[in-house]
Amino acid sequence: QSFLATGVTLAVGSTSVGQGGAFSIPITLALSSGVSVDSLSFAVQITPVDATPALTGLLTFAEDVSISGGPFISTGGKSNAISVVWAQSSPLSGTRTLGAVGGMLPAGTVIGQSYTIVVTEASAALGETSVPVSAGPNGAINVPVTYLVGDVAPYTSNTAPNFGDELLNVLDLIQELFAVNNVPGFRPAAC
Repeated sequence: QSFLATGVTLAVGSTSVGQGGAFSIPITLALSSGVSVDSLSFAVQITPVDATPALTGLLTFAEDVSISGGPFISTGGKSNAISVVWAQSSPLSGTRTLGAVGGMLPAGTVIGQSYTIVVTEASAALGETSVPVSAGPNGAINVPVTYLVGDVAPYTSNTAPNFGDELLNVLDLIQELFAVNNVPGFRPAAC
């Protein structure tokens, strides 16, 4: 996005979340020494990359408890965007976590898929004076390979995610006992 370069930066974080899991993306405001603002507005959009399924539930925003006065929050009925508008009684300065954008990944996400998080709008002011805001780098939500320790059965190879069923049961124990006792055909490959 194209924002004016100043001593004020609004940044979104990144995270990794399992399939169908809840996410929380921190939003940080960094103000250079001597710069402060008492009103702030920004919009964040989360976009699927390639064949990743679109978000379906509405996004939320949980403001940081250290900042007084609740913001006005709007999704505009869109499942992938949220706008936040703040007017503070006392100016903000320094680097502050404003809060976190939250939501749920669709159950249909698969390992390796991702979403891009972008600040689409940002503005700030101190009293009646506008303060230009620049956007930090884009964030991301990644769907990583997960592994429940000890979950080895069933398996098709010795590399994640080609084994396990996200349950620990007697079949996992049997596979592990065979491997520990060097039973041919059940030993894991050398690392």
